[in-house]
Amino acid sequence: MECKYCESEMRLVDNNTLGFITIKHWACDNCGVSATEEIRNGVYNKWSFKEPEN
Repeated sequence: MECKYCESEMRLVDNNTLGFITIKHWACDNCGVSATEEIRNGVYNKWSFKEPEN
């Protein structure tokens, strides 16, 4: 996955599955942004990004 802010490659930190919902937590080592990807039924993706605190 590519970082929304610095376009570096993000790494997968955690992957949780509960029924038909999968939640993946991503982190960017370059700028410190974290992201959460929510996948429902393997089709719908919802993204939320959290900028690093300076």
